[in-house]
Amino acid sequence: MDNHEFLAVVGDSFKKFLETGSRSNEKLKILHGAIAKDLKKRLGNEYWVQSLGVGDGKEMKIDGRYIDKAVDITILT
Repeated sequence: MDNHEFLAVVGDSFKKFLETGSRSNEKLKILHGAIAKDLKKRLGNEYWVQSLGVGDGKEMKIDGRYIDKAVDITILT
């Protein structure tokens, strides 16, 4: 993804924010999905990328020291 494509994704995400409000995660599906898809394309099949809009479409839950964390974009080997 080049700068022009990235700025278009940010614009689409902002439009969705205006439509759905600040509490909705719809804006993140657009933004995180595009970033995760770009990472997946650049990294190839050696890595697995999980994010809203990519993989199973959910954030990955990672075990934390005290609480589990929902990670926006996860990359695994």
